[in-house]
Amino acid sequence: MQNVRVFFRKTGDARFLSHLDVMRCFTRALKRSGFNVWYTQGFNTHIYLMFASPLSLGFESEYEPMDFRIVDDEPVAESEVVERLNSGLPRGLTVFAASAPEHEHTDAAFSEWEIRVSGDADAMSSSFREFISKDEIPVTRKNKKGVEKTENAVEYIKKISFDTEEGCLVIRAVLKSDTSSSLNPSLLLNTFLNEYGLRAEDIRITRKSLLLQDLTIFK
Repeated sequence: MQNVRVFFRKTGDARFLSHLDVMRCFTRALKRSGFNVWYTQGFNTHIYLMFASPLSLGFESEYEPMDFRIVDDEPVAESEVVERLNSGLPRGLTVFAASAPEHEHTDAAFSEWEIRVSGDADAMSSSFREFISKDEIPVTRKNKKGVEKTENAVEYIKKISFDTEEGCLVIRAVLKSDTSSSLNPSLLLNTFLNEYGLRAEDIRITRKSLLLQDLTIFK
């Protein structure tokens, strides 16, 4: 059995595909590919797919990993995996690499983000400088049971910087994103905008990569 990890981009209108939609797209692409893929066992069998740190609806990404298995005796070339999958995927979902997995999904510790906010860039930049200098940034969210919980977002921020480009506030952040807890970049951004009474004309959030604990790339 050949364990395969593909890396794909999710861009443009594909950002409006839910995680379930993305799974369906890859399931169809694998069925069309002609690969002899491994199915889960049990009553409701389906093609085995595993994603590391699934992306939220509305976000773009330049680095999304997905695992599946090929049960042919002879290994399939990585270039062939890329070509066959791309031929069956919709626009905006693009596989750019394939390899044998190097890390466990639980090894992913951080996500690297780029957040582009159009509007009054100068006002947002001045306020954001003050915002990220705080020792505490309270954010409120609901747990799986629907109970609200307030936490300090600073504890989830590994790195953060910002700049202004072409009328946009551009935030670059490395945020905690492991199996136990994570910080959604939209929650951090909305907390900032609401606190300072700012309005964004448009927001584009892109995951640039997944990182290990030592901030090297997840592979």
